[in-house]
Amino acid sequence: MRNDPTPQQLDPLGGITARLIVIVGGVIALVIAIGMSAANASEISNPLLAVAAIVALGLTAAYFVRVSSPYRAPLRFHSHVIICLGAIGAIALEALSQWGTNTLIRDDWGPITMAIVVITLGSYRPPLELLAGAFASATLVALIAVGVSMSGSLVTPVPLTVFIVTMATPVLAAGIASAAFSASSIRSHRSWQRELDAGREVAPFTQDAPTGHLAFLHGTVIPFLDSVVTTGELGADDGARARRLAQELRVLMVLDSEQSWLTGVVDRFDDPARVAHELDSAQRASLRAIITHVQSSAAFAKGTARLRLGLDNGEAIGVLETDVVAVGNARVQLAPFIAIARRAFPESETQLTASRFTLTFRI
Repeated sequence: MRNDPTPQQLDPLGGITARLIVIVGGVIALVIAIGMSAANASEISNPLLAVAAIVALGLTAAYFVRVSSPYRAPLRFHSHVIICLGAIGAIALEALSQWGTNTLIRDDWGPITMAIVVITLGSYRPPLELLAGAFASATLVALIAVGVSMSGSLVTPVPLTVFIVTMATPVLAAGIASAAFSASSIRSHRSWQRELDAGREVAPFTQDAPTGHLAFLHGTVIPFLDSVVTTGELGADDGARARRLAQELRVLMVLDSEQSWLTGVVDRFDDPARVAHELDSAQRASLRAIITHVQSSAAFAKGTARLRLGLDNGEAIGVLETDVVAVGNARVQLAPFIAIARRAFPESETQLTASRFTLTFRI
């Protein structure tokens, strides 16, 4: 499958907002399924299969909520397939629960609930994949419609194509809308990124805080030079002082070159292979953001943030750890930072227990 970008990957924080829609959509789908099953109970010939259909829909919705979590981002192709197959399985079980007693297709909840599931996928997968999934799902739903029509219980005297259209159209329409939303989101984000890049001056990376040699330069060297320019002459001691200042400046520049850009940001930092200097700007920004949050949040113990960078069989890896005070608040607060970190470090794993938070990533 093509590794096309998704709205969730381009906008990790938008994926968190979209997850709320997934949760609401799953609840609405379950309410519709339960309500319509109760309203059409007379058409159910196998109550166990009817319950199994609702359970299958509930499990599909729960799985969707789980894999759309920022802690598991991005939502993968195989998850898309599982979600669609789960919703189709629920439709099939509902059809079997009414086999021989289903008189009307338009009061079946299967196609409606699947349309809700499909349309909420728009924030998580690329448009072409969503279109392909919609057509495949609609085809399977159409085959179920054919099976229902062959049961001989339908009372509406219309051609078979009408039954097929009635069941497949909501799924196909939702899939097309989902793909359109995905394409629009990707296009808008890329346009915004191009405008941002066009207006940004590209400059080499520098440390965020003034370094020792820069502070010394502004605080001591420049005033000395200004005094020389003002007086217009060099005193007897100025030459010796200039040589001393130059020597001190060289020492400070050497010391600054040995410091990492993470020095002073994290409580304990270990980087013997100097991996930090190999990180790109997005990775630096992501690490700095999550460390700053950990350092300032009451959900984490102060003075316990530890970052280790190193090499494992020639591959650069990193481990960020800190002690946790309130795990519930920590999970909620960390969500946007983890979403961004998983974009900067696609190969990353997160562990959050009652006592410790650990982020392991490969560079």
